[in-house]
Amino acid sequence: MKKLVAVLFIIFSITTNSYAHKVTTWEKVFLLALSTTYGPTHITTVLPAEFTTDSTKSTSSKKSKKKASLERFVADNIDNIAIDIAKGSGEYIEAYAELSEFPDNNKEQLFQNLKANFKIIFPSLSVDHKHVISEINRISNIEPFV
Repeated sequence: MKKLVAVLFIIFSITTNSYAHKVTTWEKVFLLALSTTYGPTHITTVLPAEFTTDSTKSTSSKKSKKKASLERFVADNIDNIAIDIAKGSGEYIEAYAELSEFPDNNKEQLFQNLKANFKIIFPSLSVDHKHVISEINRISNIEPFV
């Protein structure tokens, strides 16, 4: 049985380029299954960091996931966010405010400030989502997930 695990691990390591790339969900499940099925072995040491239970890492990990989720949302919806900011309202900037955990009592002021600064947030048609996030954070005087 150990030979099978070793062979699977070697094949898996070769095909995944020793974790030089982003680990897919399937790979995480595979490694987790191996480590729990065969107990503590050398395989557990190669599990991605998100499988650790260190409490100091969990808070920063949650913040990282929230930040990544916000970045993905803006990248996927940048055109709709631009339209909503130009209008000063809309579901996409509402969703942005929720994802960035902006206080509810200041949302209308935020939306009007974003509308007034549209040309700064979107200086060209080929604006990057990270620029949009950075400018929204600067204009709103908040840094999400800090």
